[in-house]
Amino acid sequence: MIVGPLFNLDMRSDKEAMPFDVKDLESELTLRALYNRWCSYFNMARSSEGYRFNIFKENVRLIYERRGADPKKLEANHLCDVTIDELCPPKFARRRY
Repeated sequence: MIVGPLFNLDMRSDKEAMPFDVKDLESELTLRALYNRWCSYFNMARSSEGYRFNIFKENVRLIYERRGADPKKLEANHLCDVTIDELCPPKFARRRY
């Protein structure tokens, strides 16, 4: 499951989140353009681009589902290509011994 702090709730700075539009979610091509824009906005260089892009796609769609089409609410922060497991790793190993 991919959930995490994906949207900016307090709007303190322009660089905390990148706005996007519903049109950016229309196709694979527009999502790829949004991802490239997001990478340059936050100055991200990704080595595993295919893997990160798939996470990014799921997360921006989740933002849209939770926030609706209101352009003031559609924003992606610098963690938009990270999974919840990467943000909050398990405290205990699944196999300890």
